[in-house]
Amino acid sequence: MSEDKILVTDLIKEVGNQALSLVKCEPFIRWVLEKVPIAIEHDASAILLTDTEKVKFYLWLNESLNENYIREFRLKVIESFNTSLKSNFLEKDLELITYNENKVQSERTKTFGSMSSFYCIPLEVRENILGVFAISSQKPDLFLVYRVNLFNVFANQVALGIDSLKVREQVVRQARIIERDSINMKTAFSGMSEGLIMTDEADQIILLNPVAKKIFGLKEEGSEKTPDNYILTILNPVLKELAAKDKRLLSKEVDLDKPQKMTLRIDATPARDNQGRRMGTVVILRDITVEKEIDRLKTEFISTVSHELRTPLTTIRESVSQVLDGILGETTPQQREFLSICLEDIDRLTRIINDLLDISKIEAKKFAIKREIVDIAGLVKAVNLSFIPRAKEKGLEIRTSFSKEPIEVYADKDKIIQVLTNLVGNSLKFTEKGYIEISIIDKQDTVECSVFDTGSGINEKDLPKVFSKFQQFGRTEGPGERGTGLGLAIAKGIVELHQGKIWVESKLNAWTKFIFILPKYSIEEVLYENIEKIIAEAKKEDKQFSVIIIRLNNYRELNNEFGEEKAQRAFIRISEIFKDVIREVDFVSAKGKDEFIILAEVNKECALEMNERFKTTLKESVVEVDNRELKINFSYSCSTYPDDADNAKDLVQKAYEILVS
Repeated sequence: MSEDKILVTDLIKEVGNQALSLVKCEPFIRWVLEKVPIAIEHDASAILLTDTEKVKFYLWLNESLNENYIREFRLKVIESFNTSLKSNFLEKDLELITYNENKVQSERTKTFGSMSSFYCIPLEVRENILGVFAISSQKPDLFLVYRVNLFNVFANQVALGIDSLKVREQVVRQARIIERDSINMKTAFSGMSEGLIMTDEADQIILLNPVAKKIFGLKEEGSEKTPDNYILTILNPVLKELAAKDKRLLSKEVDLDKPQKMTLRIDATPARDNQGRRMGTVVILRDITVEKEIDRLKTEFISTVSHELRTPLTTIRESVSQVLDGILGETTPQQREFLSICLEDIDRLTRIINDLLDISKIEAKKFAIKREIVDIAGLVKAVNLSFIPRAKEKGLEIRTSFSKEPIEVYADKDKIIQVLTNLVGNSLKFTEKGYIEISIIDKQDTVECSVFDTGSGINEKDLPKVFSKFQQFGRTEGPGERGTGLGLAIAKGIVELHQGKIWVESKLNAWTKFIFILPKYSIEEVLYENIEKIIAEAKKEDKQFSVIIIRLNNYRELNNEFGEEKAQRAFIRISEIFKDVIREVDFVSAKGKDEFIILAEVNKECALEMNERFKTTLKESVVEVDNRELKINFSYSCSTYPDDADNAKDLVQKAYEILVS
């Protein structure tokens, strides 16, 4: 039940995103009806909506049902619809849209299940009833209170989505008649529940409806020209991106500080004439402050529930493992078989919980990454080894393609392994024959990684939705593990946190290739990021730390005399000697071939004293090349937080200003 609640809660969150990604109601309603089984068990579901021209009845058959059952369900829904809207529509007045018609049983079918459970809820937004949402089943007493409560929340979110899409459809229709009937258009827009702004081809405001004026704190009778600068400051980034990407719809969320704090969802659509020329932009404003707060609470709920489930699951797994291993006494083969199944289900539930926690943290922008310099080729080798046994079981080959030299990136090692594991695991799931290939290409400014498979492929129309939550393209009904549909969404979130990009290419029934790129790092980037991390920790604990720069002044002479390779070995040996002098070393980075920087948890006085300790230690140590003892000449400097500076760039600059021999 806990697993169901978690999945339903995230599905409810996804409803708004799905409505935002579409421009018409019907695709959204089909998506909703398809997802109802996640929210509640049932045999048939329906949405009955009022429309400008007629009443539309959308019917989804989740199970094979006879025509008598379907007619009884249809009449029951119409009755509920008429009761809610105080209307008297008849069956002949409806436009019936049936999905899964192949599940309608013929007259010769001998099964005659009747409807034993029925539940219907009005789709209501701001006291305006849009229609009804109904479910039914052949099973008696199926719709228990806790299940119906979850379904009610789901239905309320669906109502908001339908209302938003209806508004969008209305705006698009009205925008087409801007040239010939602007007075009637203004009248229609003034009655909208969302804010509306229209701009001309030069992106100057030509219309604000009453709701838009209220959002920006304007009086009805006031001039529309006064607020243009402030409003355009908010809208310009959206309008520029819309024009640059030539999109039909662009949506952004914006936080306003005045006239009051609120979060706005801005939906911008270009208005075009009959020749396709852009005449301006139609912008819909919706106050989603309350929704964002609800979304935050939902995210916290998922995180809390997931954390609470982790501990008992660990205990349960350990207990089952002990029984299975015979620690608590002998077990029969049948008992061991059932205990093994229990362990598999516990592990599956653990993976679901981990996925939900990860996606919640990514959405809440609390998904921490700890970057370090790593060899991504080494990560691929490790992931490859972990999948080889499973690949052999399916008769598949896993290939790898990358250079023998290390390919270094500045990334969170564990998180990149998670991305690779999700991508390879996805390929393994949908590939029945052929091979999977993991490739790495070291480019000029980026490192490109890809996972290619000869599996079932993805339909072209589904490609834009691949990285959305709860998407499982190509999965067939039957046995086998059902995932959460979150793996690719998590992979996308992790890659983007590394300032990278991820996309997919595919040919149905032939192949699929997932590609992601990570930017290459610079020494300065690594250095400054680590300094800022230590500054953040020092602020919390009220501590000091120092940036120490050591330069090997005679490196060029060593290079000329012994060659670059031996000079570098000597340089590394000297850096190790210096590190041994400092007990609290947080980070060491080579900068160029003759400098290294040490971040140490010491105050100004201690940092200055270290120069003499370095000189003493070098005299006592022996650095040799070709059995010859080297004479080392170095320069030393330091700067201390917070005495000298309170940010990474200034700390390093201060240290370089006082670099002395």
